[in-house]
Amino acid sequence: MRQPPSPPWAGRFASGLCCVISTILCLLLAQTVQAQIITNTATMLYSSTANVARVQLQSSVNIRALGRNFERASLLISTTPTNTCIVGGAVAHLTITVRNTGINPLTQGVVELLPPSNGRLSAQNAAAQYTITPLLNGSIRFVLSQPLAAGASIALTASLRLNNALPVGTQVIQASFNANGIAGISAQSNQFIVQGRTLSRIEFMQMNTQTQQLQAVRVYHAGQAIWLKIQDSDQNTDVYTAQSVTIILSDNVTADNETLTLTETGIDTGIFTAQIPSVVGVAVVRDNGAISVSGASQLRAVYTDRCDGMDTTAATTLVDPFGL
Repeated sequence: MRQPPSPPWAGRFASGLCCVISTILCLLLAQTVQAQIITNTATMLYSSTANVARVQLQSSVNIRALGRNFERASLLISTTPTNTCIVGGAVAHLTITVRNTGINPLTQGVVELLPPSNGRLSAQNAAAQYTITPLLNGSIRFVLSQPLAAGASIALTASLRLNNALPVGTQVIQASFNANGIAGISAQSNQFIVQGRTLSRIEFMQMNTQTQQLQAVRVYHAGQAIWLKIQDSDQNTDVYTAQSVTIILSDNVTADNETLTLTETGIDTGIFTAQIPSVVGVAVVRDNGAISVSGASQLRAVYTDRCDGMDTTAATTLVDPFGL
């Protein structure tokens, strides 16, 4: 049977209907894409889109990502007398610094400090700032008494005594911090353990050009190389590699100060040497690798054992006013 011809408006209706359906599909797709964009930008701190996303995602799993950005903290462990090593059997004083690096206050803050093996921690309550609880595993728990405002920090203190039978090597002090709204963060401090104490000795030296050996000297001529030798057996911390130590060298007339690194003469000697050129009649520039001297001035070298603050030694020598 022959079908009647379509009315003239039918084509326009079908075309319009397709446009409507296409528009609806595009709107739905746009809504989906927009939701994805909001989700992806939810961790931005200062975007207005992020602020909207934060409201819309309160019950979403992304709130955890938000927490890591709006509530953040840093954790640092430092030790005294040094930050590098501890003498076995001695007491080291620890400072654990917690800083709020986010933009919201941190509440119910808890720090746990874990000693190295064969180490014993102790601490005192500071009720206005924190209370402490010793734990069975030897750790100490610090509970902050007050919220930590954005940008604020707090320093917790403890003492660590190490067993004097500990072998030479690295021991690790660990700390962790938790507060509402952030995941736990952690920090560690690697401390090199040295056994016992040895007294150090420092000497001014000069190189014998004939024997190529260092020998003690009492007076330098301006312009000569200044050699220094330190003997400190407890700084021979690794018998398989050469270590280094540092000294401060100064001139009492020019007021120049130079920090000099001395390297161990072998892998297992405990003797450290280095040289630095002396200059005269030039502008003084501190720590530029050359010591400025003057006629009849006095050079002074000071060394402090990095593991034993009580072991400090010094030596002085004169500069000949007539130069070379």
